[in-house]
Amino acid sequence: MEQSARHVLTQVATILKNYQHQQPQQQPLSETKIPIVFHAFSNGGGLILHTIEEMLLKRTNTTTTQTKDGDSQEDNGDVTYIQQHAGIVAQIWDSAPAYPDSPAFLQLVEQVMAQQPKVVQWVAQEVAKVSYHIYSWWHGGPKQHRGFTWYWNGRMRLTCDNRNSFPTLYIYSQSDAITQAEKLEELIAARQKTTPTTILQVCKFEDSQHVLHYRKYPKEYQAAVDNFMDTILALK
Repeated sequence: MEQSARHVLTQVATILKNYQHQQPQQQPLSETKIPIVFHAFSNGGGLILHTIEEMLLKRTNTTTTQTKDGDSQEDNGDVTYIQQHAGIVAQIWDSAPAYPDSPAFLQLVEQVMAQQPKVVQWVAQEVAKVSYHIYSWWHGGPKQHRGFTWYWNGRMRLTCDNRNSFPTLYIYSQSDAITQAEKLEELIAARQKTTPTTILQVCKFEDSQHVLHYRKYPKEYQAAVDNFMDTILALK
């Protein structure tokens, strides 16, 4: 996951550097930090965004390591560059974060295998059950944050941390079998209680499925994002 996060940050750093080169007459970029709004989808995108947050919050020096091919690779150069020249100002979470329990995992498998024969679906479900428990046991134990729950616990932990004061738009659905609306609303309520001045907006649908909210309600989805962005821009 860190490799994926680092790849995203490399792309962001490249964009920022290109912008800096294209604006030679403007105020130095270091004096006018570029605002970044991340739009994450499902727990895959959420995990990457969570990792990016952790990386950007760390004040580390640039180090160099060797790749498997023997080439040198800069570990934190892009991270440091973004820390100096940009910053996350807001986040949009679509169908995330999802509470990673066994039913949600099995629902995901069910959706992926929906077009397969019944016997294949059954085998996939049984394999998924065994795999889930083995993975949870192997990576859990006394260090539960290493198991499936580390990500959710991390989101809840940041809820009680002033670092997590980013304005946020949550887009989700009551009918989403993977991202449980009730658990997500618990997290939103915890954020509202801990950081009551933080801008938190919600766009909740009733019958759209996981990460398919825009497909079913494009106008409503776009309106929610536009309203959120207008709110953020009004803060500047």
